[in-house]
Amino acid sequence: FSFICKNFSYNIFFFLLITEAQSAQEFDTLSYLQKFDVAVNSYKEGRYKLAESYFKSILINDRNYEDPPAQLLMAKSQYNQNKFVEAIRSSNSLLSNYPNSVYETQILILLGDIFLKQEKFTIGFEYYLMARKKVEDILYLNEIDKRLSLCLSIGLREEKIEGLLFQEKDVSNRAIINLSRAYQAYYLGVNYDFNYRNK
Repeated sequence: FSFICKNFSYNIFFFLLITEAQSAQEFDTLSYLQKFDVAVNSYKEGRYKLAESYFKSILINDRNYEDPPAQLLMAKSQYNQNKFVEAIRSSNSLLSNYPNSVYETQILILLGDIFLKQEKFTIGFEYYLMARKKVEDILYLNEIDKRLSLCLSIGLREEKIEGLLFQEKDVSNRAIINLSRAYQAYYLGVNYDFNYRNK
């Protein structure tokens, strides 16, 4: 019985290898738009490893790494596999190569999500604040604010928050930073004059 099981396992393994090779060959024959559609569908289906492979192929073979949406979705695919180093590298490359692009907010949120998942809450908080300044849609703002609240409730590094307040010009973001400082003071049992600090 064990011999039959082993043979069956080997057959399945080789079948998957052949199928994967055939899929890769078929993928290579598609147009750019068809490839992108296949990659996006793989991402939507939660097949993140396959999606990453497809987006990487598009970037290398079709676009010479000059395709922000493919690079963003590759970074998201990496994030969903917990490949945080790769996802950060892909995201930072996007930010440096395409400053002020239409994808910048999504990249900043993705970076915030990566650091939140790594329990680096203060860094995540900082990225969410950067993203928040670029958003006008109220529903999108609510999503960012939920993430900010989560970081705030877990606790932030006080010295880093002081620096953020000093640099921040946006009124709403300053209020959020002050709220985080007030919460931190409350949590530590320290008196905090919110009105004074907000001047």
